[in-house]
Amino acid sequence: NLSAQALTREPARCDEMKKYYYAKIGTGNNRAEASLRGENEIGMPAIPIYFESEPRTKAEFLSIYRPRSNKDVQDYFACGENNEGKHIVVIHDGQVHFLEPSGDVDFKESNDPTWAGYVKLLPVRYTDPPKKLSITKVPAILEGMAASQWLARGTFREIRNEGNIIAIQAMLKQQINVPDNASIKHALNCLSSVEFETLIAKLFEEAGCFVPAYRGGNIQGVDIFAINKSTSLINLAGLTIEPAMAMSIQVKLSTPLTAPPQGVDILVGMGITESTNCLGENWLALALAERPKTRRWLVQSLEWLPPEYQAITTLF
Repeated sequence: NLSAQALTREPARCDEMKKYYYAKIGTGNNRAEASLRGENEIGMPAIPIYFESEPRTKAEFLSIYRPRSNKDVQDYFACGENNEGKHIVVIHDGQVHFLEPSGDVDFKESNDPTWAGYVKLLPVRYTDPPKKLSITKVPAILEGMAASQWLARGTFREIRNEGNIIAIQAMLKQQINVPDNASIKHALNCLSSVEFETLIAKLFEEAGCFVPAYRGGNIQGVDIFAINKSTSLINLAGLTIEPAMAMSIQVKLSTPLTAPPQGVDILVGMGITESTNCLGENWLALALAERPKTRRWLVQSLEWLPPEYQAITTLF
């Protein structure tokens, strides 16, 4: 855990110098291991990107290609131009690599037979500590980035999710700023989407419902089914489930929805306007207060957070 001194309330501008990126190296990260060992065109750890093979220099590239139309390209070159405060995460073969840029982007003729022309390479070095960690040693929200569709569609993308950033900062032993108006949502935002679905399933299960699976199947919009197989009414923080009643639930950490999708009974999410069929952080706080087993599970799931961060939330 971080020391109390490392966790302070700082103005937002103190964080603006730090940027965090998720990088893929080759198709499906198939070049990650070799390139991070320095087996590439510059003979040192680097993150290459493969597009626009004809330009031989950065100036030539910028004269014919407009990086403004591609945020990945903008961020990639910005890391090379100014290395300070930049951190890069690569997830490959069960390992999370923590890197930082160590120079400007270089253009080299490719030695890969599958790529004809020039490749761009951003030299990097491992942070110390840690250089890399097994996915079993990092928070679930961090290793879960590899499953993010938005990150997977890019090559070099800035990480903007608050929970992901806090997890990286915790692993790098960096300062984590305490929100001035911290609430349960700041803790729950540090869960992965799978953990959040599991949390909701556990709440219904502890209340007395039968939950056949903790994750959704092939039914559009439904993440969890909760079934009251008893002969008694079940009440979970004011939500009642009649005997023999089956309830379909959509679970979203973040959503623009203001009502459950058609055919779905309940929407559970953060930052939503709460109603009888839309349950947000207020309902979650009440439900967790009622269900000690699930609350203990949540505390264990977030034990990687500094205790000071936990202590200021209404949950802990």
